[in-house]
Amino acid sequence: AKQKVKLLMPGTSGSNGAGVAWNPGKKVYYACFAGNSSYPLVMFSKKGKVINSDLETGVDTRGFWFNKADNRLEGTIYGGAVSSAGYFYRSCDSKGTPGADTYVKFPSMTMPDDQSVGAYDASKDEIVFRDREFITRFSKKDGASKGSLTLNLPDGVSWGSITEYVSICTGKKGEEYAVLNHEKGMIYLFDATTGNVTKTVELPEEAPDPETFNFSYANGMFWVFSTISRTWYGYNHP
Repeated sequence: AKQKVKLLMPGTSGSNGAGVAWNPGKKVYYACFAGNSSYPLVMFSKKGKVINSDLETGVDTRGFWFNKADNRLEGTIYGGAVSSAGYFYRSCDSKGTPGADTYVKFPSMTMPDDQSVGAYDASKDEIVFRDREFITRFSKKDGASKGSLTLNLPDGVSWGSITEYVSICTGKKGEEYAVLNHEKGMIYLFDATTGNVTKTVELPEEAPDPETFNFSYANGMFWVFSTISRTWYGYNHP
């Protein structure tokens, strides 16, 4: 994979990156931190220039994506902050600027861990979580369980080397789910039907290597966050 775009998070608040989202209508990136509702949510141009750095996450964000069908930012939050899992959304104005948060609760939805990072599968309108090798899927309409899947790593690779809590949905057939091997700088892509690896993507040697969080997918790119430089690095999906 080749590094294509950089998003430098301004300021000093926040440390772990929650995710990157892409608004295709306005050609705008959004990036935010996990850990506190007051941490910054930043808007960037397609080339990575800061457009708006005055926004806050509003919630303790974990998962983070843009729903182009409804023109809004959506995501999941820290499980310990709510009595029932679900998702939040922020509708966007004519400039792509998100408004206030609204939280939708689903009594039947259970996150595998309070820290779990949800992902959105737009093709099925589902919210997806991962706990090590186990993928769990829920309807975004009513929170009903839509089944589970076991991911099978390549021989010789242990789940201890995989970046924890993060779920990735690429929307690419046969490569629907992805995980990051932070020890080897490898991204494994899995078929959503079999759970088997169908492609391996190698990151550049200088890419960040997060053990938890700090891994995302947006605009057809893998994003890895450096907590040292406070920068999201976007790599193409070959």
